Amino acid sequence: MRKVFIIIVFLSFLNCEKFSLSHKEKFFDPKDLPRLSLEHIGNFWDTDSLKYGSNPFVSCSTYLAGVELRGNEKRIDVAVFKSQADAINCMEGRINTVANVIKPGTSNDILKGKWWFGDGIPNAVFVNQWNTIVEVCHYHPDYEGVKTLLMETAAEIARRVDSLSN
Repeated sequence: MRKVFIIIVFLSFLNCEKFSLSHKEKFFDPKDLPRLSLEHIGNFWDTDSLKYGSNPFVSCSTYLAGVELRGNEKRIDVAVFKSQADAINCMEGRINTVANVIKPGTSNDILKGKWWFGDGIPNAVFVNQWNTIVEVCHYHPDYEGVKTLLMETAAEIARRVDSLSN
């Protein structure tokens, strides 16, 4: 009976190891930021003239790199952190320091993972994808009027991040 118990315990450890290896967190390398092709996101930019800016997460100690692209009334930011936990922590910190009210989103047909939204000026959707935070903003007076555009754009960028992550 003792041998059977030892074998069961040993097999349990092996199964735990397999489980932890199969759920390894992916990592998006900051050198791949240009490969996201943020200038080409469906019809998001329309005929906007685009310019680059600085990422709002630069003051976070675990921030590695980022990119900000601005149009006439829209903005996309992608920030890369050391880990997924760092990305979420920096986002939670930002929520507590900005004037716009940012609330957690719930899983839906477009966004499945952890995400947030801001119904204000600007209207925004923030998505965590691995070690990144994707932010899509629109300076439109009505969140409901741009919600789907923001969510679909953020989901597309998150898919691109995922496809480039190891």
